[in-house]
Amino acid sequence: MKLGPCATPSSSTLNISACNNYLLNGEIFDSTGTYVQTIANSTGCESVITLHLTINKKTTEKLISICDGENYYAGGGQQTTSGVYYDTLQTTLGCDSVLITRLTVNPKPIPSLGEDRNLCNGTQAIISPGTFDQYLWQDMSVSNSYVVGFPGLYWVKVTNGFNCSSTDSINILSLLPLPDQFLKKTDSICNYQTLDLAPNKNFSQYLWSTGATIKQITVNLPGIYRLSVTDANGCTGRDSIVIYPKNCMLGVYIPTAFTPNRDGHNDVFKATVFGKLLSFKLQVFSREGKLIFQTTDPAKGWDGTFGGLSHSTAAFVWQCSYQLENQEPTYKKGSVVIVK
Repeated sequence: MKLGPCATPSSSTLNISACNNYLLNGEIFDSTGTYVQTIANSTGCESVITLHLTINKKTTEKLISICDGENYYAGGGQQTTSGVYYDTLQTTLGCDSVLITRLTVNPKPIPSLGEDRNLCNGTQAIISPGTFDQYLWQDMSVSNSYVVGFPGLYWVKVTNGFNCSSTDSINILSLLPLPDQFLKKTDSICNYQTLDLAPNKNFSQYLWSTGATIKQITVNLPGIYRLSVTDANGCTGRDSIVIYPKNCMLGVYIPTAFTPNRDGHNDVFKATVFGKLLSFKLQVFSREGKLIFQTTDPAKGWDGTFGGLSHSTAAFVWQCSYQLENQEPTYKKGSVVIVK
């Protein structure tokens, strides 16, 4: 029991500098600041202690970003992957200083200008590496694409949103010739004939002025026919042919003799037709009037046999009826001789 005021109350002040914490009368202090303790002594009087404490331990954080393929020193070594790294250093007062590095490794852009290639002569190509934030070409231009028209090495440096950069290049090797002079300059056609048109070389693609996309077309009218082709290198060329009309024989002509000896020459008796047939019939008779052979196909003829037997030298009678386009029906007759 305190019976009266203390005659000699006491107080003191402490100025302390520590690394991590400070223990005062059983109480731990771990932050910089001013603290006051009041303690009763043996006579029941209070003793006041004022503590001015400075904690010298330091913790520092750094946010670091690098690009894939780069490295950064943290956590005691060169780091190449994202993560949190700790380094403990000593201050001049001998206290620990902790450095926390939060490292982020960002991806690099991947530009692609494609494989080295050739160009078709007289053409241009647009090259582009893809979609990125910034571009820098070999001529210091900064567009997202580039037009090339000559052989040479072309490169681009691209930068993405993380400010990471990469480069790519393409080599234009040479200029390839365009397909040309693959059609005849001129040709002619009878008004009753057809004419096959085709280039003198093989190509990958064809486009005629008629709309056809095959190598060979058949025409029946004079005029100018144009062909666009694309070769195996992807080069496109154009050529044209002029088809003139010509005066041609018109009619059906039948020989007066043939030699069916199987030598490959004049072995068959048949009509030669000049014109477009609407109808046709050829018949061969013996001298006695017996029908030996007949056909409605002018391409087919008589080989000089009947009933499986070959005829010797003899004369036969024929008759032919036909009609050509834009002509009146015609009838002819005559004789033919087998020559052995």
